[in-house]
Amino acid sequence: MNIANKITVSRFGLTLIFVVLAQFDQNAFFRCSALIVAIAAALSDFLDGYLARKHKLITDFGKLMDPLADKILVAAAFFVLCKKSIIPDWFAIIIVTREFAVTGLRQIAASNNIIIQADKFGKIKTILQFTYLGIVALFWTIKGNTQVIEHKNLALFINILMLATAYITLTSGYRYFANNKKLFNKNI
Repeated sequence: MNIANKITVSRFGLTLIFVVLAQFDQNAFFRCSALIVAIAAALSDFLDGYLARKHKLITDFGKLMDPLADKILVAAAFFVLCKKSIIPDWFAIIIVTREFAVTGLRQIAASNNIIIQADKFGKIKTILQFTYLGIVALFWTIKGNTQVIEHKNLALFINILMLATAYITLTSGYRYFANNKKLFNKNI
């Protein structure tokens, strides 16, 4: 278990801490703490990948667990924000469905001794999701909700970012299945 893999595994724990802290969102301290933990978890995604590439610590464990840790963090954040009516249900469903569909595809591949790594499009999707979550979570932290964003241009930007994130998320998921359709068809 190298340092990059330990950082990946820590993301699971950070996700759990985020979810627990977010349950006490009536208190600004807990909202702020939840945001800090979520940011640390998101940054750990970039740190573990950087360390793995720089120090040649890339392992099969990391190739499988890093995307899974990302998916669990993203799903947890979207579920928490959806439960609190901060983001639309349809958006959370698109994000989480894609995340777990790709995880299922990776499981099928792994059962055939094939590792499907995240491609550049998937990485863009992750950056957009984290950016969207970060902005929305920041408003949630400051105000306790995001239902009333006074500045119309900011509200428009957040809605455009949400739609772009949904589009990239769906497109990225499609690409995973299209690029691996032989594997998928083989196992049906």
